[in-house]
Amino acid sequence: MFIMKIIKKINNNVAVCLDANGHELVAFGNGIGFPKMPYELALVFPKCLMS
Repeated sequence: MFIMKIIKKINNNVAVCLDANGHELVAFGNGIGFPKMPYELALVFPKCLMS
């Protein structure tokens, strides 16, 4: 499982997040930027991780 903290909304489908190591990542997904910031998101099978 991969847990990220969503910290900034770019639009409803894209958000900036922090991983457990403190690295900033950009997350894409349907409605990922919709909830009130900040919140935690757990991904069971992330499709693509790039650093």
